[in-house]
Amino acid sequence: MVRVTPQVWQPKSLEEAWDLGRSLGSGASYVSGGTWLQIQWRAGSLPRPGHLIRLDSIPELYERSKLHPPGDREPGAAPTGRPSGSGAESFRIGGMTPLAALRSDAGWGRLFPALPSACRRIAAPAVRELATVAGNLMTAGDLTPALVAMRAQLVWFTEGMRVRQSLEDWLQGGGAAGSGQGADPAAILAAVEIPPGALGGETFYVKLTRRDTFVPAVVTVAGWLVRDEDGVVREAVLAVGGAGARPGRLRRAEGCLKGGALWDDRVLLSTAQAVWEEFAPKGDTFSSADYCRRAASNLIIRELIKMRDPSQGGGQSAATQS
Repeated sequence: MVRVTPQVWQPKSLEEAWDLGRSLGSGASYVSGGTWLQIQWRAGSLPRPGHLIRLDSIPELYERSKLHPPGDREPGAAPTGRPSGSGAESFRIGGMTPLAALRSDAGWGRLFPALPSACRRIAAPAVRELATVAGNLMTAGDLTPALVAMRAQLVWFTEGMRVRQSLEDWLQGGGAAGSGQGADPAAILAAVEIPPGALGGETFYVKLTRRDTFVPAVVTVAGWLVRDEDGVVREAVLAVGGAGARPGRLRRAEGCLKGGALWDDRVLLSTAQAVWEEFAPKGDTFSSADYCRRAASNLIIRELIKMRDPSQGGGQSAATQS
């Protein structure tokens, strides 16, 4: 078997990279850290492309920053449809940000405690130095449920514009399982934006694995809740991934929580049942679909119980179980 040696391109801007992607078409592949692609090539799961377009020389893709209030358009940004004048700031993570950088950034860890926890349990330390936020999302990795729970927005660069799309919508459209990004297969995932509302509330993130690192998650769950002074849940986002299922929200389970109180066992029981019915894992040789479904339900309920009882460590939870 003849191994193809791809031609490597190293553009200096998003415009140049997108032009290359469009002109080279299906014979080319964008490369961030390349950690996932190398595994697929060696296993024969993906063909080696004739062209590799490296994205590691584009400074914009490494930026982590606060953004303008919603409605204030930056140069080259497409309209978002969001209201203006709120004065709240969102937060941007460049697509080429290494997972190791998110894990070690204390400032971001205080703002979004689920992010460093998720990054800490992805692969091995040397891999995390290369693996990127965009690469993990494009392969539906373990960071995805945490960002779904934060209602993250994806920022695509396409045809000279930056176009926003909710992570949830992209996943529902099959993005993580396919090669296209919306209507433009040459689009580049430039950044992830976290809305200002994600700063409030209580959060949790748990990854269940068969060993500490470097194995796919059996199941990963994440959540974000806002409760009023009476303990009634006013807003809730629950997300799940792993077990061969595309990451996504558990909207029926969220509906069971909204308007209820965590001290009411009936609310927790109905939420557990909704998770069981809504989550559709595939399972594998080691973990059946029913086991994964039960694990997701139990992990979410455990974290909700922690939230209602501060002595159990609730409020801002981030954990991994092996």
